Amino acid sequence: MTRYLVVLEEGPTSWGAFVPGLPGCIAEGASCEEALRLIREAIPVHLEGLRSAGEAVPEPRDAGFHRRRLTERLLDPDFRAAYELAAREIAEADAAVWAARALARAQMAARVAERELGRAAAERNLARETDDEEAGDASR
Repeated sequence: MTRYLVVLEEGPTSWGAFVPGLPGCIAEGASCEEALRLIREAIPVHLEGLRSAGEAVPEPRDAGFHRRRLTERLLDPDFRAAYELAAREIAEADAAVWAARALARAQMAARVAERELGRAAAERNLARETDDEEAGDASR
């Protein structure tokens, strides 16, 4: 099993997690435990994304966990810029996920409505056929 170093950082209102060996693999949670759980879920997804894009999967340099306060890192201007970029990318990805979910719900509702319309049309046709048969029986 491949293991990567995970850095956990405590922010003012949440915890962040990132994998230095996998640039862009980040997570944020309300607690340290939640951030750790989310980054553990994110690593295989990130690796699969690299593989499907035909990119090389970096070999892990270290494994384990390291905790530090985010405020210490935000003093570094390079880190702050990368952090802000990652936060924007997360927000955009979240928006895309919610849009995809909304589209899926709309498509599902359309399929249900289409099925109901088909069912109603079939019931109307059956009622007409029954009426026509009864009219034919009455005329005999």
